Amino acid sequence: MYKLRDYQQKASDAAVSFFNNKAKKTNAIMVLPTGSGKSLIIADIANRLDGHTLVFQPSKEILEQNFKKLCSYGVLDCSIYSASFNSKEISRITFATIGSVKNHPELFTHFKNIIVDECHLVNPKEGMYKDFFDAVKCKVLG
Repeated sequence: MYKLRDYQQKASDAAVSFFNNKAKKTNAIMVLPTGSGKSLIIADIANRLDGHTLVFQPSKEILEQNFKKLCSYGVLDCSIYSASFNSKEISRITFATIGSVKNHPELFTHFKNIIVDECHLVNPKEGMYKDFFDAVKCKVLG
């Protein structure tokens, strides 16, 4: 099993609190520096959340890294929904690229949480992400 560093634990705790706070309907952003272990923090957050969680990555390489990191902790109720991997599986924790899910929001309306890795690449005013978020209506943490 893994043990988070103090700052990683604080980041994970803050994210889980955000998702579990029913009163707050807004989205949130978390900023962590390069080398801080974002894939580990994302894995911890996703594993601790109730309900289905969708984790977006901007590239096939980061998707694979984040997915393998979660699997390495023995979390097996996770899958990949990405054409790049020729995989369209949905589970409690689903790793995806926006291009693979953008035309199928109906498959993800039962999801409660979305985590977006590298969210600075997302246009909040228009585009694939905004259209998808509007359709599925869940809390989003970038």
